[in-house]
Amino acid sequence: MWFNTSTWRWLKPFVLRSTSIPIEMVLNLRLKESIKQLNEWSKSQQSFDQWCNHWIKEIRSVPVERISLPHQRKVIRRIKKRNPLTEQDKIIVTKWGMEKLIDEYCSQQQSLISLKKKAQQSFHEEFERLQQQLIERFQSSQYELALYTLNHKLWHFWIKENRLENLTDAQKKQTCRTLFAYLQRVSTKNDTIGEYGPISYGAFNQGKLIQTRQITKRKAYFAYQGLQKLLSVIKKDLMPQAHAWNLPSSTVDGWKLVRERVEDCNDPRSEIWIRILDQLEETRHLFETSTQPNEKEQALAQAEKLFTNITGEAFQGENQQYFADKTLLYEECHDQQYLPVTLSDDLWTELDHALLIHAKLRLNIWRSWQNIAVQKFEQLANGNVSIPLMKWVSYWLRYPPSLDNQSATDLLSPWLVDRNGYLSIKLPDRVIRSWRKEINSFRWLLSPDLMVKGKFETNRFNVASIVIGELHHGFTADGWMFEFHPDKKEINRIVRQSMPEKNQSFTWANWIFQRKMKSTPQEYPGVSVKLTGHSEYPDEKSFSLYDLEVRRLGDKVAVFLQGTDNALMFYPPAYGFNETSFFPFALFCSPMMEPSSNYSKGRHKAIKLGNVTLIREHWVFEPTDWGEVHASLDGFQQMACLQEIKVKYQLPQVGYLRFSQELKPVWFDFNNPFCVDLFFNMAKKAEWFTFSRMDPGVEDLFLKDDRGHYCCELRTFAYRQEITSKDMLMG
Repeated sequence: MWFNTSTWRWLKPFVLRSTSIPIEMVLNLRLKESIKQLNEWSKSQQSFDQWCNHWIKEIRSVPVERISLPHQRKVIRRIKKRNPLTEQDKIIVTKWGMEKLIDEYCSQQQSLISLKKKAQQSFHEEFERLQQQLIERFQSSQYELALYTLNHKLWHFWIKENRLENLTDAQKKQTCRTLFAYLQRVSTKNDTIGEYGPISYGAFNQGKLIQTRQITKRKAYFAYQGLQKLLSVIKKDLMPQAHAWNLPSSTVDGWKLVRERVEDCNDPRSEIWIRILDQLEETRHLFETSTQPNEKEQALAQAEKLFTNITGEAFQGENQQYFADKTLLYEECHDQQYLPVTLSDDLWTELDHALLIHAKLRLNIWRSWQNIAVQKFEQLANGNVSIPLMKWVSYWLRYPPSLDNQSATDLLSPWLVDRNGYLSIKLPDRVIRSWRKEINSFRWLLSPDLMVKGKFETNRFNVASIVIGELHHGFTADGWMFEFHPDKKEINRIVRQSMPEKNQSFTWANWIFQRKMKSTPQEYPGVSVKLTGHSEYPDEKSFSLYDLEVRRLGDKVAVFLQGTDNALMFYPPAYGFNETSFFPFALFCSPMMEPSSNYSKGRHKAIKLGNVTLIREHWVFEPTDWGEVHASLDGFQQMACLQEIKVKYQLPQVGYLRFSQELKPVWFDFNNPFCVDLFFNMAKKAEWFTFSRMDPGVEDLFLKDDRGHYCCELRTFAYRQEITSKDMLMG
């Protein structure tokens, strides 16, 4: 199941993540006729501006003895503001011999007013049709289920209570803004959300191509937090031996584990609990087999009622967090499509080196963090050789450091060649060898999202070029994303088999966090340190923060089991933290990965290594760069404003906007009025935002059916085991 490139071991199976609604559904919400009218008005306005500037030059060239300077300044000021000329103005300008120019000015001005009115009327009529089209779309069965899947409360409010009829203009605008935000999410981004972000599979160089899209499996899960609460109630009611039960954070199907423990318990009251769990299982099965929102809502209501009767409290989801569990039951779906993929040897080499660059960048950042930590250690240790880990963590969470991390452009600057449209990386072999040696002391678990371009040839998809989307640390597909894979047990086994628990320098360890989402960070060979969650390991291999201490280890800080020389090195957790809050933990992990980006203002060209794009072309703006975002502009004014912005900065037609206050980007199309409205609404709260080119572009989308084209990405896994000095001596 593995194959090797010069730096990494790659798992052949991968997860194919794709949208379930074709991108044409948002492309069809573009303005057409009104954009033509708006462009015609804009071109006429530009032509009029040039004409006026030329006329102003003529006025200024009139000999001084023929004019009154106050009159000249007044006329010029009026022309600059494109205001109508008064009768007195016309008399003055006539004396300068410019009668024909007066007529031309008035004619062009009236023509502009007429064109603007025509464009405005066209905009309002077309926008109203698109609003109605969007609302009607969500009233159809397919999109109604999509809304229920994404936000069942909004579905209940809008659809079940039939509140999409007779909306005021303000209500319609707000409603369409929200509906479009959900539509762009399921048609332009590869989120895993039940039927509207199904899980499929593929593999490098193996497997049979299946292009027909079809949901073949559905599985309903109880939210982890709900199961924890349920288990705590059961434990109190059963014999003392049950009090030690817990629900490991790494459990993919916690419901199955809870049932097994109750069924295997010898307590007389377990029969009562089995009957109660059977009732919950009926609601889970009903939710899983239902394909209509009303049926799913009924099953969810029954489950929540039973949950409240058992626990004495209602289930409270995490509604404010993007990925968090929001309902007691949720669903994942398997789409049967299967994608065998081939890459040329040259492309594999370029991808290998691209990940090496990211690893080197993160290693440099990790070293800079260590320098900060070592300087602070002496102050906090107060003459002692160690600091309790709890004290260490508490300090950095109270006083997070200011982190000025190196960018990819800074790292690569000696080897970047400007190719006009992008920056090309030309790394010497000696640099590649040196960097590969530098990363040897760490165990690297990487999950690159690969967005590929190419074509189908002989039942394979032959990749011509790659864009690295997000680059995750950890094996993020392990567990939940491989739940439908026929070889999931073998994948689980061979991944863990490749990871020794310890080496001559340290023991490998897992951070264990409380889960609030469906993704299930797995535990790997070694020991575990419980922060807020439960471990699957026995007590002798599980520790708490209070069992650990921080010491100097040469020019670094390291964490040890108290009173021992057993140093721990942690796997980077697959999900969780921003760099600031995770700083005290990240010091003791293999360097965390993230896509590199440059947040200095202005345009940043794409960075490529051969046919692999490490960083897409993107621009960094302040909100006011795109107009008066805090002004009360109507929809037409907003659209006209951004049409000018597109030309001013030479921006592509479509791309992705990411605002400083938001976790995820939103899709953007300059000709889509819902995108424009969404921008002005979100930009008001932003300190900065980025606009990234859509790459691969719409024309590169290769998953398709009769309905249209679908966005997709390959969630892959690359691994590199640490190489110790002993390993090097043994070759």
